[in-house]
Amino acid sequence: MDGTSKRYIATTGIELPTSITIDYSSSRLYWTDGRKDQIESSDLDGGNRRVIATDSGALVSDIVIYGQYLFYTAWQRQHITKMDKMTGSKVQFMSDHPEFGRLDSLDIYADENQDVSSSCSRKKGLCSTFCFPTPTGRTCGCQDNVNLQSDQLTCEGVVRCKTLQHNLNFIDCIPYPGQSCNFKCKPRYQIAVNTTVSCGPAGQWIPSIDTLCKVLSPSEAVKTKVTYMHLYIGSSALGAFVAVMAIVGIVYLVKRQIKSRYE
Repeated sequence: MDGTSKRYIATTGIELPTSITIDYSSSRLYWTDGRKDQIESSDLDGGNRRVIATDSGALVSDIVIYGQYLFYTAWQRQHITKMDKMTGSKVQFMSDHPEFGRLDSLDIYADENQDVSSSCSRKKGLCSTFCFPTPTGRTCGCQDNVNLQSDQLTCEGVVRCKTLQHNLNFIDCIPYPGQSCNFKCKPRYQIAVNTTVSCGPAGQWIPSIDTLCKVLSPSEAVKTKVTYMHLYIGSSALGAFVAVMAIVGIVYLVKRQIKSRYE
């Protein structure tokens, strides 16, 4: 969606393409031609192309797919038309409504709708403004006449909260106003407030970063060090015990083989 990796799918027999949609259940494309008043379909690579229906004089405008049916609008039709997506047979759905005027577009909102790419669906791909899926991941973008900064994430003029902090590290964080982030205290610090932190409108963290992780006192640092030492000694002792038992087992097997050889 960032304009790269362009491929041509249908290049002939098209005069005025007005809309396109994907049927994920059958992996097929459907599109409308406003001048030919046709609805066509093909595989995702342009193969197995065929005309689904013709509505002469309609000036077909937009199309969507839901389940077994497709729905379309047309400039010269004051209703939405429903038909079987495989046969093109029309289904009674809506009468004329002159008050609609010229119908340009339509959409369907349903739980079955799926994201084309997961690269932008989670935390907007860490982009400050726009996220465009690509075959290999995603790229970030900005509105017209605004440049993307060197981090390739943030548009010029966008407020950003600082992520480099002395006492904690952020985890999978979008540091822009209105966004919340998780964090982990750095070594020699311990958590003081168990919460998430939000980026404020002026580029400040809420609550204050200094209140989230506090420096370990000397006694707490000693306790932590002793705990790690106990863990280290315990794991070392366990490893030594396992090694000794393995050696004993090997010696036992060797002795048995020698004894059986002489018997």
